Amino acid sequence: MRTLYLIILYVGILANIRVKAQCTTGSFGDPVTGSESFGSGSNPGAKLSTEQSNLVYKTNCNLNDTEYTILNSVIGCHTEGWHNVLQDHTPDDVNGYMMVINATDQSSISGTFYYKKIDDLCPNTTYSFSAYVLDLIRKDVDGPNARHPNLTFSIETTSGAILGQSVTGLLESTVTPEFHQYPKPENPLCFTTGNTTTEIILKITNNAPGGNGNDLILDDITFRAMGPPTTAEFSDPSGPPDSPRNICIGNSIIYQLNGNVDDPDYQNYQWQVNANNTGWVDISTTDNTTATSKILSLVVNAPPVGKYQYRLAVAKAGQMASVNCRIYSTPLTINVNPLPVINVDPEIEFCEGETVTVTASGGARHEWNGPGLPPNSPALNIPNATPANSGTYTVRAVSSFGCKSLYAAPVKVTVHPKVNATINAINPICEGGSVQLSASGGSIYKWTPATGLDHDDIPNPTATPAVTTTYSVTVTEGICSEVKPITVTVYKNPKANTPGDKEIFEDESVLLDAHPEGDNV
Repeated sequence: MRTLYLIILYVGILANIRVKAQCTTGSFGDPVTGSESFGSGSNPGAKLSTEQSNLVYKTNCNLNDTEYTILNSVIGCHTEGWHNVLQDHTPDDVNGYMMVINATDQSSISGTFYYKKIDDLCPNTTYSFSAYVLDLIRKDVDGPNARHPNLTFSIETTSGAILGQSVTGLLESTVTPEFHQYPKPENPLCFTTGNTTTEIILKITNNAPGGNGNDLILDDITFRAMGPPTTAEFSDPSGPPDSPRNICIGNSIIYQLNGNVDDPDYQNYQWQVNANNTGWVDISTTDNTTATSKILSLVVNAPPVGKYQYRLAVAKAGQMASVNCRIYSTPLTINVNPLPVINVDPEIEFCEGETVTVTASGGARHEWNGPGLPPNSPALNIPNATPANSGTYTVRAVSSFGCKSLYAAPVKVTVHPKVNATINAINPICEGGSVQLSASGGSIYKWTPATGLDHDDIPNPTATPAVTTTYSVTVTEGICSEVKPITVTVYKNPKANTPGDKEIFEDESVLLDAHPEGDNV
């Protein structure tokens, strides 16, 4: 009986804490309370408690061995070998902090970079432990004497018994600063609680000496529940089942979201919504009776513009109330898009024979309607227009998601008749003479050049050019005009030239020779 008792006791201990859990990739829960992304703000961040790290805190990144700091960027520090790191790893974390470490220079001493007690764990639940690590040593200064981080991730009981452990091995330098997840996702570090385990210790320990390297950054230290693959999909055929859906503001639509988890132990369901990144919230069964079902019937009833995400939480029987017990599907996204605003000139005029073309802005494309246009034409373009093309057209903007502007903007198009300018024929004039020019067909006249004209802005100016001149008159009616030319030919006046005085004797004769000048003499 005594031997039997000991065997039963030993089995009971193993049932309480499963030291070597079989750990496969699947879906994850949110980081439990005690996970660490170090917060955000201006530099420097706050010192960690002495229970969390045995390193010495400093307020900047000019660190000596055994020192650390909490910063939102690492710029201009140890420029002989360190990367400049402009931001932390945490996605969408403005001025997010990270833990910058210069490890010990004594190879005989290993230190615990990070230590954290985690409680409120769920029984018989698998958890994983990971962090993002950046080797600060640049590739261009790496060499045989450079030292690189080598870390041990440990999960322990509060009494120090090891429940799970993973060693990174030596990290490698990179050309640009790069965060990498450790333990690697394909070989996660995890363990499964027993019937009564509710708290554990997380440790990240240094295995490498410092002195010429072993400088690193830690961020997003995460401990979270892990379970079977959990999926969520849209059932409608409007796109791939896991791709975002896009609707327009003011529209209502019903989606069916199908959840699935292939594990009989995880049959408790809870759908969640995250509206515009305000955080995940359980959907109440008061608002939606299918919120705790595998299939969510979702009525999207004209919500405000924004990004709405939905995911399925699953847990074992009796554990859904604790967020530390849940695992989640990848979120599905519904984008509610604004209506485009159409901008266009309300009235546009053209002249007969021109091409009517009107440009609108707003949206990705446009739908034009009006006299003689096919319905929803992509553009308003009418070559060789006539007054018959005058009328009121409308245009509506359409976004890349198919959302249409609230109203169709009217555009009054007027095509004016073309100007038929005429100019009367004239006769040549003699030098010093004048002639009256006469044009018709419009209400505004402009003659060029103005040289020799008594007026240049009337239909019938008097022209007295000194030489033959071609005039042009622009005849305008409204916005339309036509140009007509006319040439005033000026003949030079006749002139007789004699060779000068001649002398003769009495009874002699003389031949007088005159030479005329002028046009048409």
